[in-house]
Amino acid sequence: MHHRKGQFYLFTAVILIGLAAALAITVQKPKVMDRSFELLSDNFLQEAPQVVASARYDDADVLIRFRNFSDMYLDYARSVDSQFGMVTTLQVDGRMLVVNYLGDAAQVTLEGTDVIESRNGTLA
Repeated sequence: MHHRKGQFYLFTAVILIGLAAALAITVQKPKVMDRSFELLSDNFLQEAPQVVASARYDDADVLIRFRNFSDMYLDYARSVDSQFGMVTTLQVDGRMLVVNYLGDAAQVTLEGTDVIESRNGTLA
């Protein structure tokens, strides 16, 4: 009878250890890479040259048209990915537009110039 009682306790101990191990080990599912940033960035890079070409064709101010497009695109991008941010730069006819949509400071270095810093603002 004592032999069966020992087997019962041993069996119970094995079951409890197995249960504890199963609860302690969390199965990590592989994260699916969020491709929204890549897709949004690629889309911006495809659309921006069309905006510049359109502004030139209409004889409009390219920097203003590009800035307006960037503002509207950012609104759209943040409806897809609320964490989306970007820094845009455009140089046309000796004028430069730098817009920081990151929410953090950005440093832009132009060849032959000092470092320009922008925090949520525009340098033009």
